[in-house]
Amino acid sequence: MMSFGKIVMEEGGWQDKSAIRRALFVVERATRLGAPFVDHNPWTRDRVFRYIVNSSDETFRETWKIEQQWQA
Repeated sequence: MMSFGKIVMEEGGWQDKSAIRRALFVVERATRLGAPFVDHNPWTRDRVFRYIVNSSDETFRETWKIEQQWQA
């Protein structure tokens, strides 16, 4: 799980506008999917998001399949 800022850094850093855009996509999708893709960090009082590096994560695939059916 990562904060928005860490996701931006993973995607290329704050100087790269497309990295910020990609991080926003991650946060938006995680927020729409809900748990287990978004959580609250009680220490920082911040939301943290599951950052999927490899799309073969089974939980992600199953949840994404449900979301695709919902949007159809």
